[in-house]
Amino acid sequence: MSNKIFLGIILAVLIIAGYVLYQKYEDQELATDGSTTITFTCENGTSLLTTFGADMKEMKIAMNGKPPKTLPNTGDELVPYRFGDDDITYTFVGEQVVVTGKAGDDFACRQPFDPDNAPYNFGDAGEVHGAIEDPATTVAADIIGSWQSDDDAKFVREFKEGGDIVDHYEGIDDTTGTWSAFAASADTETPFPQTPNAVYLRVVMNDFPEEILYFELAKLTPEALELYFLGAGGVLSFTRLSEN
Repeated sequence: MSNKIFLGIILAVLIIAGYVLYQKYEDQELATDGSTTITFTCENGTSLLTTFGADMKEMKIAMNGKPPKTLPNTGDELVPYRFGDDDITYTFVGEQVVVTGKAGDDFACRQPFDPDNAPYNFGDAGEVHGAIEDPATTVAADIIGSWQSDDDAKFVREFKEGGDIVDHYEGIDDTTGTWSAFAASADTETPFPQTPNAVYLRVVMNDFPEEILYFELAKLTPEALELYFLGAGGVLSFTRLSEN
């Protein structure tokens, strides 16, 4: 190998290494500039990626992976934070955002459940910004619906509002019961040690009212649900069924 080729390879390696270091430095700068990035999934299937400056004067938002656009804070004091333009408005209240179009139509978007991090709370009108609510409240709202087992397509578990649960299995009569969600910080007594920041489900089926079933929530998105079955062990995986 000639000296020129060898030197060329060394130069290329140094350029690549320098670029990598620069990218790491740039990422660090972005991570420490005081901005906050939050993702949302909406009831109409839309996904949002939002980034707020430290002073909350503007917001960068990307919808469904499209290039982001910057929107100003409208300064409306009726709610903690509202951003928008003449075509669309994003109102951030509590742990969700309400998207309102020019025609007045709107839909809500929520933060996906993350067992390792509490959802960001923008605060309600008149409340202190940044207050953290019980994560079980978010889970209890997001889990409502019918979920089909990934291991057995004949099995569907339905969580209803008000605390009722129905297990459907093809060819067998439905089994009913009750359910509730609670966070590890709620000081609920359980026959097992609780994991900090975890959310649990308590299920009692009417056929066996003396037996309490506990599940630790591992994953909850608009499409997927995973539960650790405490006591018996194993993971139950489900996919949300369409309401149509």
